[in-house]
Amino acid sequence: MKKFGELKRTLKNQVSLIIECKKSSEHPWVFFTNEKGREFDFPQFLVKSWGNPRIHKDFASQERWMRQSHYFNEKIKKKAIIGYEAFKEKGKRGGKIFEASMQVIKAISYQLRRTVEVSHYMPKNALFIKYPVIVFDGHLFEYTLEELKPTKYLQYLVRRSLADPLIRELVGDLFLIDVLTTDFLPEYLEMVKKEIDSIKHELISWVS
Repeated sequence: MKKFGELKRTLKNQVSLIIECKKSSEHPWVFFTNEKGREFDFPQFLVKSWGNPRIHKDFASQERWMRQSHYFNEKIKKKAIIGYEAFKEKGKRGGKIFEASMQVIKAISYQLRRTVEVSHYMPKNALFIKYPVIVFDGHLFEYTLEELKPTKYLQYLVRRSLADPLIRELVGDLFLIDVLTTDFLPEYLEMVKKEIDSIKHELISWVS
């Protein structure tokens, strides 16, 4: 807790992973990726914070900590914009990719609603980051115009309109979902852990 004159400002930073798990030994998941997919909305659809006042009082301070997010990892040049299940019977609707995307987005909506409901009891400076994640026990491939190659992790850009008007207003309808294989999960968790430390450092320096 830091004291500024007569005001005390507390800082709360919470990062949550909303995970949906899927498995398929018969149908590999294939995602088409390109550079254009990087053009997801920033910053309003990435994460949201609640509290009075919000932690990001201006765009400059908001962008500084947001850039610590793995969503902006320079090693990931492309975003997946189309996903399909290989060798799947034609004409069959839906599928595990669609189902997993819907489930994780619905879960995000529910978690955000709960966060809004309890935000009045949180410190004045409270930041809540919620990442949608799909963990796939199967073969994952990335397809570009040049090649088809196996991968363990990619970022899937999904446009879905939420039924909840409040949450739709807060996060819009453009979601970036982390899709990864089960064997990549430990490395992914370590990446997020380092990210949390970096964001915390930025926030502490901002309120100092």
